[in-house]
Amino acid sequence: MGAINVVKTASQSLGPAITGILVGKNLFWVAFLTAGTLKATYDIGMLLVFAGHKTREEQMQEERAAETDGGA
Repeated sequence: MGAINVVKTASQSLGPAITGILVGKNLFWVAFLTAGTLKATYDIGMLLVFAGHKTREEQMQEERAAETDGGA
């Protein structure tokens, strides 16, 4: 977890610096486009990771159904 936090902190500190460089070159729109693209990519990635995830309630219902079917 420590290594992940170091990477996150470094990434977060680079954002304002990069945005400042882009603003200096009148490319502020690139910062918004990049941020939106990264956010969309992150959201889609999270969706794909958890798309097949079942809640505890769903798992318990499946276990009960298996026990009921197995006991017959």
